[in-house]
Amino acid sequence: KAEDDKPTDIDPDELDVFTVENVNDIGSGEPLYSNFEYEDWCLLAFRIELFLLVHGFRLDVDDVERQTFHESHLPFYYNRYWKKALDPKMYNRGTTSDVVALIKDAIEIDTDSGMLEVKVSEDQTFDHFVKLAEEHRRERQRRLDAGDETAELKFRKLTPVPPAKAPVLNAAKAGQKTVIAGHRPVFQVAKNPLLKPVVVNPVKAATTASSQSAKAPHIRPAVKAPLIRPVLTNAAKAGPIKPGLTIPPQAQSSGPLKAGLIKPGTSSTQPVQGVKRPGLSIPNIAGVTQPATKVARTSFGGGAKW
Repeated sequence: KAEDDKPTDIDPDELDVFTVENVNDIGSGEPLYSNFEYEDWCLLAFRIELFLLVHGFRLDVDDVERQTFHESHLPFYYNRYWKKALDPKMYNRGTTSDVVALIKDAIEIDTDSGMLEVKVSEDQTFDHFVKLAEEHRRERQRRLDAGDETAELKFRKLTPVPPAKAPVLNAAKAGQKTVIAGHRPVFQVAKNPLLKPVVVNPVKAATTASSQSAKAPHIRPAVKAPLIRPVLTNAAKAGPIKPGLTIPPQAQSSGPLKAGLIKPGTSSTQPVQGVKRPGLSIPNIAGVTQPATKVARTSFGGGAKW
């Protein structure tokens, strides 16, 4: 019985693939797909995808008159059902119809109507698609052995995406929040290599802190209020009024004063042209009352007798 349990020598190339009961063991312990290459796995997946797509479309539409769709609509429904684009360039083909021609044993396009037709029944198992892929591989190999170079398939391989790494507490970026189960969120700041650590004496730091806390707080003096200058309401605004100046009431009511300097002790509304230096005699001008012994202070800093 032990000898009967040993796997027998079976030539996989001479074996009919559709008579294999278990695709994982053809009888010698070798699986039926042992010679599959990258292109064979891609076509196996594409067969199953279109098989499920066409049958799923028929069940979703639930219309006797619409059992399938046109081959020009295949990219749209392929993206709708499988959430990815159907790129013929990945299969080294120019159009989608050329890609479907690679799996004509499962799906084909009607030459008259251009509609997709499924050649595999709805209740078929996964093993049947593996057998179709192996039969297609053997056929291509026979053609290559006969010198037909067009039977060789070269698909574009996708670049694998590296898996995302789990967040590590020490690898958190600056300002990024790290959450650990059962702990509070921790914010970490990235270390700057240009900054050197500062050594702090704890005794000196405690003494300095206590001495600073004992000092009275520094109170800055209050800012003085700005000086508000009085606003002149007289429309004349002829300048500062000199000592001894008297303005008659008739001059105030008659209108604004004319430009000029009014000498101290004058009562006339007419200004005196020019400025007289202290110590000089002033001619007798009509309308000007000049006291003989009165000394008037002027803006020149001296005194003069008028």
